Amino acid sequence: MEKRIFYSWQSDLPNNSNRGFINTALEKAIQEINAEDDFSLIPFLDRDTAGVSGSPDISGSIFEKIRNSDTFVCDVSIINAHAGNFARPSPNPNVLIELGYAIGILDWSRIIMIMNEHFGDVGMLPFDLRGRRVLLYSIDPSSSEKALEKKKVSSILKSGIMEILLSTDNLDKQASLRYKTLKSVTYVPQKNEGLIEYAKEYIKLDRYDLAVLFAAETTYVPQKK
Repeated sequence: MEKRIFYSWQSDLPNNSNRGFINTALEKAIQEINAEDDFSLIPFLDRDTAGVSGSPDISGSIFEKIRNSDTFVCDVSIINAHAGNFARPSPNPNVLIELGYAIGILDWSRIIMIMNEHFGDVGMLPFDLRGRRVLLYSIDPSSSEKALEKKKVSSILKSGIMEILLSTDNLDKQASLRYKTLKSVTYVPQKNEGLIEYAKEYIKLDRYDLAVLFAAETTYVPQKK
């Protein structure tokens, strides 16, 4: 089963220390996950409007991709630390918008924030983000020794993605068991009908993680023999 990983990047900072650097590390992490024979989920990387034909509404296309994603990875590195007292330190505003949308759709449990501390530390992040887990690395764009740091970043991304996917896999299995029970039910109390319909709709969308939340609240009456 394919699992979409959406990467929210920024181009304010040098490509060789952030956007491209993280993208390469992500691709390496995904490659290693896919090479593990005992893993049933197949993650693949998606970003911005890649793969969308024509001239799409950029923000609309990005939000749709986030809705259809299983994991959201974003670069929250500080982009304006050099501004000093003239501006509040902040990550890229577009990344923050996409992150906020992802929080509402996917929940924090499916989000990975990553930050290059060379441009500012965690204490510079907005208050709501400081208390969350952030994957940290530090690389100077002018450094010629990036291979070791890239390997480290790839490793921590792999661990973070695996944690999310394994949790998803467990929810999928729970939902499948619930669905089998659903199909054998002969009578459902009136108050549960709405929950059942919600669960069925999410199952059609392959969102077992959401389906199980509704199905878990349902009281089943076993079929009489």
